[in-house]
Amino acid sequence: MNRVVFIAPRRRVGGGSPAHNCEFPSIVHLQIFDHLSDNKISLCGGILIDSTHVLTATHCVKANVRKVKVNIGSNNKWSLGSQSTTASRILKHVGYVHTPYLISKGKSPNHLHKVSLHAIPHKVCKRKSKMEISDGVLCAGDFKRGGPSTCQGDSGGPLFCPNSKRRMVLAGVTSYGNKCDNEASAFSDVGYFRDWINSNL
Repeated sequence: MNRVVFIAPRRRVGGGSPAHNCEFPSIVHLQIFDHLSDNKISLCGGILIDSTHVLTATHCVKANVRKVKVNIGSNNKWSLGSQSTTASRILKHVGYVHTPYLISKGKSPNHLHKVSLHAIPHKVCKRKSKMEISDGVLCAGDFKRGGPSTCQGDSGGPLFCPNSKRRMVLAGVTSYGNKCDNEASAFSDVGYFRDWINSNL
């Protein structure tokens, strides 16, 4: 099985370790604000895919979002980072279907973490997972032993995989999971949505 690297924007990753400052400069922290007030309703991760576009999970920017603040260049979720800006527009894939994200309780640290996971073949994940695994979904984790996985607050964070030249490339965006620190997690497959992404850059 191939190994992949998952970057958790804000939680404790079992078996993982804190990321060094500037180790993943393309990772951003998103602060999502309600459309009826100035209340912050959620925090998500995201990744810069060019100098002006951030890729994140669609459920992070659902219908009631008024403003998304993008914090760039910091490993701490509460820091404003070296740069902070407000998104000028939000684009959502028309085929988005909300999948429930079941979570277990746990503390979420303030610092960016990283962990190595097993890549799970699509057919295996579809057969073994309790979650709905559709086309356009990548799985990573371990069905047999459990262990590190995504959790609430990790949404929108990147999943990197090595290519044939052993360079780490963006393969997925954290989407949903069954429980924290258990089984496998689901990531939106960046390759599957590449045409849509490119058409909106």
